[in-house]
Amino acid sequence: MATSAPPTTLPVIDISRFRDPAADPAAFLAELRYAAREIGFFYVIGHGVDPELRARALAVSKRFFALPEADRLAVENINSPQFRGYTRTGTEYTEGGPDWREQLDIGPERAALDLGPDDPAYLRLIGPNQWPAALPELRETVLAWQAEALRVSREVLRALAAALGQDSGYFDQWFDEEAAVHVKVVHYPGRPSADVDQGVGAHKDYGYLALLQQDEIGGLQVQARDGSWIDATPLPDAFVFNIGEMLEIATRGYLRATRHRVVAPQPGVDRYSLPFFLGPRLDAVVEPLDLPAELAAEADGVTEDPNNPLKPAYGENALIGWLRSHPRVVERWWSDLLPGADEPPEPRPAFETLQVHAGARPDPATGARAVPIYLTSSYVFRDAAHAADTFALTDLETHAYTRLSNPTTAVVEERVAALEGGTAAVAVGSGQAATTLALLNLARAGDHLVAAASLYGGTRTLLEHTFADLGIEVTFVDDPDDLDAWRAAIRPTTKALFGESVGNPRGNVLDLAAVAEIAHTAGVPFVVDNTVPTPYLLRPIEHGADIVVHSTTKFLGGHGTAIGGIVVDGGTFDFGAHADRYPGLVAPDPTYQGLSFWERFGPDRIAYALRLRVRLLRDLGPAVSPLNSFLLLQGIETLSLRLDRHTANAERVAAWLAARPEVVRVDHPSLPTSPWHAAARRYLPRGAGAVLSVDLAGGLAAGRRFVEGLRLFSHLANIGDARSLAIHPASTTHAQLDPDQRLHAGVTPGLVRLSVGLEGIDDLLADLAGGLAAAAAGTDSSAEGSR
Repeated sequence: MATSAPPTTLPVIDISRFRDPAADPAAFLAELRYAAREIGFFYVIGHGVDPELRARALAVSKRFFALPEADRLAVENINSPQFRGYTRTGTEYTEGGPDWREQLDIGPERAALDLGPDDPAYLRLIGPNQWPAALPELRETVLAWQAEALRVSREVLRALAAALGQDSGYFDQWFDEEAAVHVKVVHYPGRPSADVDQGVGAHKDYGYLALLQQDEIGGLQVQARDGSWIDATPLPDAFVFNIGEMLEIATRGYLRATRHRVVAPQPGVDRYSLPFFLGPRLDAVVEPLDLPAELAAEADGVTEDPNNPLKPAYGENALIGWLRSHPRVVERWWSDLLPGADEPPEPRPAFETLQVHAGARPDPATGARAVPIYLTSSYVFRDAAHAADTFALTDLETHAYTRLSNPTTAVVEERVAALEGGTAAVAVGSGQAATTLALLNLARAGDHLVAAASLYGGTRTLLEHTFADLGIEVTFVDDPDDLDAWRAAIRPTTKALFGESVGNPRGNVLDLAAVAEIAHTAGVPFVVDNTVPTPYLLRPIEHGADIVVHSTTKFLGGHGTAIGGIVVDGGTFDFGAHADRYPGLVAPDPTYQGLSFWERFGPDRIAYALRLRVRLLRDLGPAVSPLNSFLLLQGIETLSLRLDRHTANAERVAAWLAARPEVVRVDHPSLPTSPWHAAARRYLPRGAGAVLSVDLAGGLAAGRRFVEGLRLFSHLANIGDARSLAIHPASTTHAQLDPDQRLHAGVTPGLVRLSVGLEGIDDLLADLAGGLAAAAAGTDSSAEGSR
């Protein structure tokens, strides 16, 4: 039955005529054959499914998606090697793009098999479903609906076999009780913007048959042979059926698997549907049918996608489909099947190699090997489309304006990300800016943070006062070693836990792995300031941190010449799993036409860093100078060499001071008497860094006299310089804190912070001896010396 014009609607097939002995079987089979061949999609009525069950299935589907997010995430598919369970909006992919839908995948209720290494990988798809405890009626209803969908689909398949000149039971042998069937309970929320309309991207179904129950909201479109799209308008009491690719192959292309898509509904409108997919046993290899000559002559051949060829065994195709569409589940459960999984990983370059080479390439214009200093405010676009792609975040390689990015600074970002083991980094104008943006990317007015009380004084003031002005409350954990105190401080509005890997000034070493576990159990990221040890001595991401910040002014730069900071995204925190808690990262962003950073960039593990750059750095503007970035690169190239010397000198200084009678206490984790000595041996095997504190007998006056008595140590407010530095925190860096806050930070009246430099150790010890003598004698030596 040929047609001269493309159809504008789908054919309607009354399947009850297949059962009715009084019906004209030849006419019925001809109509079915036309629908399955010319369009590949058709409505089915007369199926006998109880309308009450159909209505109940849609109603319970809506109640599932109305559950609190925590109840839905309790059955998230990332917990299932069989890809069963809940999939959040934007985390299933079709044709490489995220689908604007959320769904629950349900398969046959079977136990997982006990498999050996030689069993086909697709048998791992057999296993149990996940059901929400908060909605027990969902299981009974969906399984009853699935059983009816299976019955109707088998009947349609038998009718198709008859229409193809076969015995109606031809396919039954492959569609027994072990048939690979599954249901999707689907919700399409209203699109967030005019630019987001992919409910499901255009595709074909790889199986044999698919059945769809729609609600009253349209959206399904079927591609006609001429490329136009036919709206599959919902019909009362009708299922929509379509031919899958395996059935097209089995008929040598006589039947047609048709591309189709779902357009997301308009804003404020929700669409619900129940698609059912009929596949044979996973191990089934169905041979092509021996079609009657008149049908074989009309077979068009298979329209297989050359980029995604189908395999002989159905299970192989099923597995490929799941692997392609659910990357998060694959990463967790199926990494052994990823390309290169059976090959030894490429060796990671040594730290010393990365600190010299990561991110740097010879200048394409001049061939210069050193990184050029790009002192420019902005950059020329190739054309209007290039400019538009850059501002729409389609092109992430192009620089537009130095407030956002700069080629010199980009090398810093790539290099520090590589050294820390992160996925991306954003350099900013100072360490204080890095901390500010890192936390504002997570929290907003009305939110809450938990932080160690032992923070650097400037950070403590930022969080306690400036963040309070912004409506963000911070709870400080007085004893960061008390894990129960971290747990007790967390609230429903908490957005992050924050601490320093190694404290300034006391050198306290935080139990990173333990605090990270507390954070992740609460569903929040762990942010760590790693300024003091740098990634050469400690890489917090390896111990559970999700985000790392630095004041690059300090040891990374190493020479006291350039102010800067950096935020490193570990790419480890699943913000999409906590969408309600992090709307800034997951919800549509009105400043980028409804783009969701998590949906677009979450799979690349750069969503957090990218939003920090294009929202906070864009709007608040604490950009780093390209000249400072260049100076920072000079420092990083010698980081390991300097830190070895810094650390060796600091350990000698700490031991020497600890033996002096004028000294009440020395805080450095290298000392066996330190409360953090065991933690340092665990987290800092290369050494505990170059910052230490010495508490002098005589209190405040003794501390001041000690600093003023030094000649080689410079008296200034910095750490991490090649030169040795000293300061009295109680009267300077921590003076803005009240006495109790200073004590919680480890700052007593007589405490002096030392940042031990690269000088000769004998010279340093001699200078310290002079300072101790001045402290004990009460002399004023402020007239001379380097301060």
